[in-house]
Amino acid sequence: MPHHRLDAERIGELFQAVDAGLHGAGLRSPVEIVVVGGAAIALQWNRARTTYDVDVVSEGIPSAFWRVVEAVGRDEGLEDGWLNAAARVKAPPGPTPGEPRSVYLGSNLRVYGASAHYVLAMKLLAGRETDRADTPTLLEAAQPQSKDE
Repeated sequence: MPHHRLDAERIGELFQAVDAGLHGAGLRSPVEIVVVGGAAIALQWNRARTTYDVDVVSEGIPSAFWRVVEAVGRDEGLEDGWLNAAARVKAPPGPTPGEPRSVYLGSNLRVYGASAHYVLAMKLLAGRETDRADTPTLLEAAQPQSKDE
């Protein structure tokens, strides 16, 4: 399957499809995830930003959610892992700092975007060329007051 660039609008459409797919999955409460990386940037600070995948740092996500994500990916012709939890290994230790903002609130799925400080820390730790390009956007959003911050 070809890699598809995902922008904020497309990511929102995919969240809607996952939300609909979770209907009747037997879950007692909505699944809650926190997005980071390029998807968080696209959804919160730069809607023109695109990404190949949606990274989440949430833990304890039910297996029913991942089955729906796989099905949506197949239906939409996306690569496996279009939504994944691989970013957890690159995440700074500790809880997500700052209050995550809601970026999608559905009946069965609630998606929050990590704070600019958190995403900036992840990008700086990763140090890839694409991460450098995101730094000005994240610095503007985070508005750190000191080097330590």
